[in-house]
Amino acid sequence: MGISGVSWSPDGRRLVANYRGGDPVLFDMCRPFDSKDCDIAELPEVSSEFQLPASNIHLNATRTFEGRVNEQTCAKEIRFIREGAAVATGGDAMGRDGGACMFIWETETGRLLRKSAADKCVVNCLAPHPTLPLLCTSGIDCEIKVWDVGDVRAPAVGACKRGSSRASSSQDGGDEGEGSSTSREWTRRRQEGAASVTAPEARARLVSAAQGKQRGNELVAQQRWTEAQLKYEEALRDLHFLAPNAEVERECEALAMTCLLNSAMCHLNLEEFASAVEECSKVLNNQPGNIKARFRRATALGRLQEFDRAFQDVEAALEIEPQNTELQRLRVRLQGQQRERQRRERNAYRQLFSGGAAAQKRRSPDQGGSEPEQSD
Repeated sequence: MGISGVSWSPDGRRLVANYRGGDPVLFDMCRPFDSKDCDIAELPEVSSEFQLPASNIHLNATRTFEGRVNEQTCAKEIRFIREGAAVATGGDAMGRDGGACMFIWETETGRLLRKSAADKCVVNCLAPHPTLPLLCTSGIDCEIKVWDVGDVRAPAVGACKRGSSRASSSQDGGDEGEGSSTSREWTRRRQEGAASVTAPEARARLVSAAQGKQRGNELVAQQRWTEAQLKYEEALRDLHFLAPNAEVERECEALAMTCLLNSAMCHLNLEEFASAVEECSKVLNNQPGNIKARFRRATALGRLQEFDRAFQDVEAALEIEPQNTELQRLRVRLQGQQRERQRRERNAYRQLFSGGAAAQKRRSPDQGGSEPEQSD
């Protein structure tokens, strides 16, 4: 196996090596095989004349760092970051997850702290800032990405320990687990080719989207549903980008969810029920506890006569707000719609079978043995 990169820890005690086709390996450089104490190898100034005596080198593998795919290239680098507290390297694209990731493990335990989508194909190069908690990565994409690695949140660590296979969502150090709405939304936009934007560009897009949403609200007040829905669509197109930091990501998601809910309301009033279901489902994929999305999707599903799904939404919402009178009235209304559909179905079946019985009777001979009647 080839080794594509090595990195010394800042204190000179450890060496980490990146293997092609295998996991990175951490070596303890000061613990000899005979378990006797040894001095730490001093890292010298760069000098072509310096040679470290072989008797002072002890390569004791202490752990591997697992969880990434490393098959496509032999050029992947590996680095100690955060004063040796963590190890970072890149990986290859991982199928449906959509793109290659940067991986960060805790040095002491080997647990995966972070997995962030960082390239369409492969992440080869990493360069940590010498003093700030920043890390640059690059690969096949035409962009060099800069990551804030100064904030590793505990919930993300727990999610990674449970085996999350989804890409982390934010580029500023916000690590998200498998169930994270931000992670799913960020990954979806990335797979759909959303543009990477700078912070000023993102701010301009947010302003434009907010203006579009406001204009849509004005049109809703006038019950101009079609025009309002188009304004919400325009706002959502403005919001289709990869946020440069967590703050922008949160603002983008909140505004997008509002536009989707308002768009669903327009579809309901236009009796475009399937479209209303689709818009509400996008919201619920990110915010399962959103009461408005549950209410509007249940309403649309009721009009589509998908009552089982509609009742599921109502009950899920009532678990969150048991005293919500609008939800209670919607449940009663759906029950009435369901009874009405069942009544119509019974009548249709009754007519079908009664018509069949009459036809059978016309075809049957009478008691006197006469020939059956001929149909007209």
